[in-house]
Amino acid sequence: PSWFVALRSGAMRRSSNCRAEAELKNFTPHYRQQYFVAFCSKLQEEVEQQKETRTQLLKQREPPRPEEVLYQDSVLQYDDTRKWKERFVVMRANHSLECHDNQESFSKGVPARQRLLPSGGVVLTSEEKYTALVDKAFPDPYGLKEETSPPVVVVPPGQFPVYLRLPYRRDAYFSFPQEDRRATFRSILTGCIRHQNHSMLHLGVLTLTPDP
Repeated sequence: PSWFVALRSGAMRRSSNCRAEAELKNFTPHYRQQYFVAFCSKLQEEVEQQKETRTQLLKQREPPRPEEVLYQDSVLQYDDTRKWKERFVVMRANHSLECHDNQESFSKGVPARQRLLPSGGVVLTSEEKYTALVDKAFPDPYGLKEETSPPVVVVPPGQFPVYLRLPYRRDAYFSFPQEDRRATFRSILTGCIRHQNHSMLHLGVLTLTPDP
């Protein structure tokens, strides 16, 4: 009869649905595991591609040429005439410091008035620390102490001086009108000294003086 057929068909459908749900439940953990593995593989592939790209970029980056300019600015310098004069100061990728008469002479290729290799140098921005370092290098052989404070070696015209203490060479003095300009100069000069020291230490010809 028709009602029996309908009942049987409904039972078969329910049975099929139950089997499908059971199969789906059994497959779900496997699917999740496979999806997780595929997702991790995709992430790893992207990371490896990024690493390869960065490596290629690093390989393509060439070291700067020795004559490349790292810093340039008009700076007050205490020169050999014992006067403060404005100079155009340049620091290059070979870690040298050049003092030119002005920017125009530098642009025209005129040789620098002064060229320093600051190996072993110490950069100070405090008059007290600089004076203490000088006194330490040249102690009083008789152990006498002045009742008054020692005279100022160099009086800077501005509020932001830089004292470059150089072993076995004449010290250099600079002055800046703004703190940020002095900070930039000091940072690059310190980097030049560090690279110069590294090169000289490899040659075994430099003994470093610790910063005060």
